[in-house]
Amino acid sequence: MSIGAGLPDNSRRTIHIVSAIIVLVGFGFLLSYAYQIDRIRLVGFSLLLAGACGNLVDRFVNHGRVIDFIVLGIGSLQTGVFNLADVFILAGLAILTFRLRTKQQVPS
Repeated sequence: MSIGAGLPDNSRRTIHIVSAIIVLVGFGFLLSYAYQIDRIRLVGFSLLLAGACGNLVDRFVNHGRVIDFIVLGIGSLQTGVFNLADVFILAGLAILTFRLRTKQQVPS
C-alpha cells in the first residue's frame, strides 16, 4: 500500500523488516502463553503468522519489496493487487474478528 514510499530504500526496508519481526515475535509470545486457545482462534493466529512470515521472506528476497501478483478486476474496474500472504493475513483477521464478536459458551 506504498507505506513509506517517500523514504529512502534502505530506511523503508529496515522499517518494514523490523516491524514485521516485532509483530512475529509478539504473536509468538502470545501463542506460547495462551494455554487454552480454541481451534478457531488458533487457525486465525496461524493464518496471521503465515501471512506475516510470507511477506517478511518476500522482503528479504526482493530487496525490501513484497511482490503482489494477483489482480482482481473486471474490465476497467480494478479492485486490488495483492499476494497470498495478504490473503492469509486478511483471513486470519476476519476469523479473529468473527470469534471476538461471538460469545463462547462456557460449560458449567
